[in-house]
Amino acid sequence: MSAQAVLELLDVIIETGADPWVDGGWGVDALLEEQTRSHSDLDLTAKDRSDVVALVGRFGLHLPAAYEPLR
Repeated sequence: MSAQAVLELLDVIIETGADPWVDGGWGVDALLEEQTRSHSDLDLTAKDRSDVVALVGRFGLHLPAAYEPLR
């Protein structure tokens, strides 16, 4: 996953009013303000996860079953 793809996804999520948080490797890179390595995933959460799940699918990404919203 490229840095550009992450930024585009975050922009779309933010436009919906969701408040996303980036964790994991991309979260570390965001704090460092540079991409330090290649990333095969994006650790992301948001208060209203149902909106995020729908948007993630539009970007051709998927969530592991264990991480899908319960409601």
